[in-house]
Amino acid sequence: MQNATRVYLPVIGGLLLGLLIGGVVFETNPTIVGWIFGAGSGLMGGAFIAALASNEPIVGGSGGGVRHATFPGEQLGQAARGEDDRPD
Repeated sequence: MQNATRVYLPVIGGLLLGLLIGGVVFETNPTIVGWIFGAGSGLMGGAFIAALASNEPIVGGSGGGVRHATFPGEQLGQAARGEDDRPD
C-alpha cells in the first residue's frame, strides 16, 4: 500500500494543480474547457513524474529477454533463402 501511495500522490497532485491552473490561468469561455485541459495536462504530468519516481515504463512492459525481428518471407531463427539457395 505504501508503494501505491508514492504513485498516486503525484498523479492526484497533478490533477489538482491542473484544475487550479485550468480554472485560474486559462482564459476560456466557458471555464469548464480550461478545467478539462488543465486536468488532462495535470494528469499527464503527474503520471510522468510517478513513472520516473517508481522506475516503471509508461507504456509497454519491462522488456525482459531478447527481441527478434523477422522480415516478410522469413521464419524466426532462419536466414532468408534466395533463389540460388534452394535445395534440389
